[in-house]
Amino acid sequence: MIADYFVFAVKGIANRKLRSWLTLIGIFIGMMAVVALVSLGQGLQDVVNEQFEKVGGNRIIITPGGGSGGIVAMASSTMSSAKLTDDDVETVRSVRGVDKAIGLYATSLLADFKGEKKFLMVFCSPTDSESVNFYKTLDYMIVEDGSYLNPSDKFKVTVGRTLATDYFKYPIKRGNKISAEGYDFEVVLT
Repeated sequence: MIADYFVFAVKGIANRKLRSWLTLIGIFIGMMAVVALVSLGQGLQDVVNEQFEKVGGNRIIITPGGGSGGIVAMASSTMSSAKLTDDDVETVRSVRGVDKAIGLYATSLLADFKGEKKFLMVFCSPTDSESVNFYKTLDYMIVEDGSYLNPSDKFKVTVGRTLATDYFKYPIKRGNKISAEGYDFEVVLT
């Protein structure tokens, strides 16, 4: 009985060559499409996972008064009446499972660079060795030109690449001065 089905199938393929070839080509293209989609999906997942690892999927940002989290929440925290204190940072440090807790103050201020005044988002953070070592693990805080600030650096600032190259009319370079709140700050790295 199985032999009869096999003979019937072979005769059908032989009698309908064009239809048989088109069917085979369709099956082949379908298999290639499935493999390609699975590969693209896996590649996209790998890229997303890699980006989360750079930021740190095991890190959280706590902002006063709630918020959506991230840089936007830090920016909006300057407008909130709620404030986090050093005691709050110590409380977070004491929570079981927390390896490190770093306090970061974010605000906006009017800055002057070579006569051009613009509002900047400013982040103030500790410069002790533990904090600096933590910053080195964050992809968006890697120093490209210069060195990290240390506790003895007064009136010195670091600027990000976008601020250094695209924000003001003239590019900001190491050694330049930026004025804000009546003080001159020397750029030590970008």
